[in-house]
Amino acid sequence: MTFSVYAKETPGVGRTAEDIKGKIEVLKIIGPHMSVATVVEDDISRPIVAQDLIYTPIWSPGLVEKISTIGVFDMDNDGRNDREQFHQMCETAGCTIDNEVDDEGNRVPADGKITVLTRFLVKGEIPDMSLAQTPEEKERAERFAATFKSMEDEARRNGVRIIKLNDFLAYVGFHNRRRSFAPGQHRPYQLKSGSPYSAGSAGSADRTSNGATSAVFKKGRKGPQEVSSGQVSGSSDGNEK
Repeated sequence: MTFSVYAKETPGVGRTAEDIKGKIEVLKIIGPHMSVATVVEDDISRPIVAQDLIYTPIWSPGLVEKISTIGVFDMDNDGRNDREQFHQMCETAGCTIDNEVDDEGNRVPADGKITVLTRFLVKGEIPDMSLAQTPEEKERAERFAATFKSMEDEARRNGVRIIKLNDFLAYVGFHNRRRSFAPGQHRPYQLKSGSPYSAGSAGSADRTSNGATSAVFKKGRKGPQEVSSGQVSGSSDGNEK
């Protein structure tokens, strides 16, 4: 499970995503009130410290939280629907989805209702009717729009908060671990083109410096290659007279 981290002086959690200073993931439970966790994301300007608050809206001790969802859930910005991954995340936290809308804009279950027991209505990406190019796409977008209007009205009548997917993922401390590649996509990656070194080759060669100065920095000089003696300059050893 993952949690978002807030500064201990924050007046409240789950208000805005800007209040979040980091994310942690629980690795192991070692006691009734103690766990081992790792920091999966932090801000160097706002380091995580003792007594900071952690929060996720889909887990409460001894309770089963319920949420409703609508829209396409692209959690890692790869252009694909991550509905199954979202379901797994909720299941891990013991959270249930009492109402959702499938990829065709149909409500599941068809007679489902948002009630006062629903914690959030999470809104993913809803098809834009103005971008529909075929009668089928237009009909699908119309179903999404009508279903969302109905669910939105139910949420407001019952005091259920409507929240965007990105904000919801920030509150639960979601951390994307995948670097997905899809044919035809041109997405920037950290490793520069042509780089001969990779993390996997770190143990295959001795990368210790031999102390020799590269010829690139010895233009115009003649004689044997200089090698560092390893001694500190007198001007830097603190004992200069």
